[in-house]
Amino acid sequence: MSQPPQQVSESPRPGRKPSRGLLAPSFTLLRVRGIRIGAHWSWLVVFTLVSWSLGRDVFPLAYPGLNSGTYMAMAVVSALVFFICILLHELGHAFRAIKEGMKISDITLWLFGGVARFEGRFPSAGAEFRIAAAGPLVSIVLAGLFGLGAWGGGNSGLPLEIGGVLDYLARINIAVVVFNLIPALPLDGGRILRSWLWSRKNDFAAATVSATRISSVFAYFLMFIGVFWLFIGDPVSGLWSLVMGWFLLQASQAEKNYALVAGAFQDMSVRSLMTRNPVMFRSDTGLDEFLHLAQASPHAVYPVVDDGVLRGMVSLRTASAVPAETRAAQTVAEIMDRPVVLEGASQVVDIVNDLRLPPGRAAVVEDGQVAGVLSLSDVARALEKRQNTAGPGKPKRRRWGVILGASAILLPIAATVYKPPIALVSPAPAVDVSKDVEIDGLPVTELSGTYILVAVTIQRPSALHAAFSYFNDEVDLVPLTRVLPAGVSETEYLQAQRRVFEESQKAAAAAAAKAVGLEVTLSGAGAEIVDVVEDSPADGKLRAGDLITSVDGAPIRLVSDLIAITTVRPVGTRFEMTVTRGSKDLVVPVTSARLEGFNSTNTGIGIISTTKDLDVDLPFEATFKNRNIGGPSAGLVYSLLIADLLDDKDVAQKRRIAASGTIQLDGTVGPVGGLHEKLVAAEKADADVFFVPRSELTDVNGPDRQNLVSTVGVDDLPGALEILNGKG
Repeated sequence: MSQPPQQVSESPRPGRKPSRGLLAPSFTLLRVRGIRIGAHWSWLVVFTLVSWSLGRDVFPLAYPGLNSGTYMAMAVVSALVFFICILLHELGHAFRAIKEGMKISDITLWLFGGVARFEGRFPSAGAEFRIAAAGPLVSIVLAGLFGLGAWGGGNSGLPLEIGGVLDYLARINIAVVVFNLIPALPLDGGRILRSWLWSRKNDFAAATVSATRISSVFAYFLMFIGVFWLFIGDPVSGLWSLVMGWFLLQASQAEKNYALVAGAFQDMSVRSLMTRNPVMFRSDTGLDEFLHLAQASPHAVYPVVDDGVLRGMVSLRTASAVPAETRAAQTVAEIMDRPVVLEGASQVVDIVNDLRLPPGRAAVVEDGQVAGVLSLSDVARALEKRQNTAGPGKPKRRRWGVILGASAILLPIAATVYKPPIALVSPAPAVDVSKDVEIDGLPVTELSGTYILVAVTIQRPSALHAAFSYFNDEVDLVPLTRVLPAGVSETEYLQAQRRVFEESQKAAAAAAAKAVGLEVTLSGAGAEIVDVVEDSPADGKLRAGDLITSVDGAPIRLVSDLIAITTVRPVGTRFEMTVTRGSKDLVVPVTSARLEGFNSTNTGIGIISTTKDLDVDLPFEATFKNRNIGGPSAGLVYSLLIADLLDDKDVAQKRRIAASGTIQLDGTVGPVGGLHEKLVAAEKADADVFFVPRSELTDVNGPDRQNLVSTVGVDDLPGALEILNGKG
């Protein structure tokens, strides 16, 4: 006799529990100890997406210098082994369940990971705990093995490709464990929570209801985060979070319904609900006779019995659908369905799913004879009767009271702790850098004014902080990937930005020296790419870490050499770029395009680069005060400051001068971004003038904003100095 499946575990990608019909395996992969391992068609979609994401974004950013074929091979192997890990996670549940005396139905890989399905109920609270914990324990062991392999391989000279795959698999298995242990049904953590409540309450249904309330809070929180992501312009994360939340809500509700049915019909047999002494028909009964007799009976489905032997079940609806002119020649045997047979001693909770099969009514057999019939409507009426006798209204009020109370406690806590993948960009306090530079080797002019560095602060806010910040006009919420490249840690990113800041100081000193007519000698080993602009001509061809050493045969020593070639030629010019990537020299063709707001000419290939091994030979020595700042946007204000110190005229003339813009060695000013927040900082610092790249002037001079500081767009350092000297 079949029993309703109890879905014990799903390893997420993340997300969880479908119904049996939804998750019927589309095809069989293999069998392990008699357990069918299948895959739903949605698994193929996820496998493809995971492989594509790893090969295009994650591995190229984490391990620059390899070719595209290597990245894709790493991605496919990682995705394949990851799903094998998911399967092993589910087998951990399955083998433990078999040891606890349960019978497994199958294991299916699908959209959100995997699901192991078992027949029957958990034997005890302890059994549920052990079964639920088995899967995460398998994933912990796998994470440890992969992590040990990556660590040991790094120390023993293992190829970078293999080490990268092992490191990814260690991290993703840890992620599987963390997500699975969230205390929300039907995740493993929710089942562990229910088993604990079950052992305390000694009531499976009550424990499930309590665990479901917590699950509902978590599901609603996920949907809230999804809506929030949609508002800040990240539809992929938003829709994924909404789907996960909705799915968890539906799955936890299904768990609760099953538990309530189990509680209501505890120790109730099929015999106690069946309709006894049912009307039965022989298989040779004509359809006309059957319809005439059956219409006088209150039932819709009847057993077909010959000499005490059950042959099938015949429904009034099926017989009525037969054309009237052919009924006389047909018998019940020709239209009857295969019978669903139940034992009278069976527990009602174990046979509910059987009653959902056609024809929706089962024959109850005792001692080899048909003793009665049972339908799903009989079970529903009995359940309603039991619930009504428990006292209408009270459980519902108590349930909503507990849900609201738990929400009031858990949602603020979760919103405070959880950090979604978004960045909060806010104005940093303006900094007076007038005394940041010491010049040795040349006389300097005493400053009469003040030079102000304006910057932005980028942080990972909690969900609660982000929600309140959404209504603050002085800050911006953006997807984290806009400020932190995928696959790069925050520490690595901050270190890289710090190096860029120090290089911008060197460039500022050189640009200032040139602007006042001093001799400057520059040398470098090429233009090293820091970042590639999305959807630009270079996107997909050049990568962060590439070193450009020549363009069309002309050597590239400095970034300014590259800019001089790529920005002055017409849009659509094809450049043959010699690039050093890792240990290989490649020739990469890139065609220039019009890039609005990218530089003063709005023409380029779409890269941000710095001069590798930059050496600036100046007729003086410039020493900078240490600042905990990253990025290149301070270049313009430092170049203005140094030019004022070197010039024999008073450039500042007692004004408070704020500026933000990158500075090239030749004095060209480039875009920086974040000017909305920087303008706020300049206004709060009472600046008299705020210099910005001309290409970004419209970002701060909006039609709906009255700026409190004079904002001026410039193309280069000499132009900014002319304006300050009253000549611009």
